[in-house]
Amino acid sequence: MGCIVNGPGESKHADIGISLPGTGETPVAPVFIDGQKAYTLRGDKIAEEFQEILIGYIEKRFKHDKKVAYFEVLATTQNLKNEVFKSIKNFKFANNKERLVVYNLMQKLSNESHVVLLGKDEELRPKTVFLQALIEYSIVKGLQNKDFVNAVLVIHTPMPPIPLRITGNTVPPGIVPLHYKDNDRVIHDILFRNNNLINLLKNNATILSVYLSSTQKTKIIGYENFTSLLSQYKNLVDKTIKELKPEYVGATYIVKDKWGNLTAFCIKATQVTNEKIDIQQWELWFSSIKNKI
Repeated sequence: MGCIVNGPGESKHADIGISLPGTGETPVAPVFIDGQKAYTLRGDKIAEEFQEILIGYIEKRFKHDKKVAYFEVLATTQNLKNEVFKSIKNFKFANNKERLVVYNLMQKLSNESHVVLLGKDEELRPKTVFLQALIEYSIVKGLQNKDFVNAVLVIHTPMPPIPLRITGNTVPPGIVPLHYKDNDRVIHDILFRNNNLINLLKNNATILSVYLSSTQKTKIIGYENFTSLLSQYKNLVDKTIKELKPEYVGATYIVKDKWGNLTAFCIKATQVTNEKIDIQQWELWFSSIKNKI
């Protein structure tokens, strides 16, 4: 099969082709199928719309060819990755230096699928949790615009997640360690993640909060806010376990797109506490899952 992305002359001679959009105020890109003009795409989502047309064409023409599944898997990570990069570029509540740091981290992660980070908590947390928050935000956007049909988040931490233990635009006293109480990036990301997780619940994502059964709930700051959310959202699941080894502390995200493909993002990181650990090892994973469910 031939697919060309170029000028209209070459595009007409391919099985499916698209002319590169012009530089005018509203980009326009005609799509040709079997030599005939079939669509005219306009606006800032030409790439996404052409991808959908292309996948539909491949499925129809090669519906018995298993290579189509591989093409679809390739597309889904690209969708989430692009959404994350757009979020980094357009995010207003970060300076250029912060955006550049998280951009470089996401670029490395998307290229290598697995990144290991070594450093002190105050070196790792601002950039890594900021990226985690931006990925959550991007999943919300994908669910809202129907590119993603479902998402499952498993947050596995010693206590229920801090972003689900706050309410409104305030962080209760004592919920953040003293050494972070004046750190604007960390405080903002807690509030940002609270907004993201609530929006994920509103868009029918499932969030499982998995934490230690030995945790004394009466001593957890903000636990009443967490239980309030549990009663409000049936897709927020409370699950306690007897043991959680340090190497398993973090969160796992699985996103399903409208073609049935899966993308996973995982983070291994400590839950913020008053304990200051000198050097830590955090890890990130980002990849497609080739087995459909």
